Amino acid sequence: MKKILFLLILLSIGCSKDGESNKSNILNPPEWLHGTWQQDTEYEALNNLIKVEATQDNVKLYLIGGLGVLDIAGQVRNMESAPNGSVNIEETTISEETYEFTMEVFLESALVQSITYRFERYEGYKIMFYQNSSGIELFKI
Repeated sequence: MKKILFLLILLSIGCSKDGESNKSNILNPPEWLHGTWQQDTEYEALNNLIKVEATQDNVKLYLIGGLGVLDIAGQVRNMESAPNGSVNIEETTISEETYEFTMEVFLESALVQSITYRFERYEGYKIMFYQNSSGIELFKI
């Protein structure tokens, strides 16, 4: 959980700029992932809840306590407009039940960070969300 919080705070610096998009479909999440997913509030304090919103061309990660928002497509657009920054996204659909993408952040051609996000569907209204190797169960809301 601490890794997820740290990542959200670290990467929230790259907020998206409304109306800017020089790339369509930076991400292509499968249809089963579209919608809003959240941890069960019975098991987590409200300030530690994770929420994921997926659309046909983006994934946004929220720490519900308000400490961080990571807009993947927005992060890519912002890094591409930075003088010495860039982001590579590699998507993988491992199966009909598993979707994964890796985001690599570069500054002056040096790899600064590499993060893999993985979503595994089960029972229709539940998914497992992994950031690198840490995973949490999310429910569709």
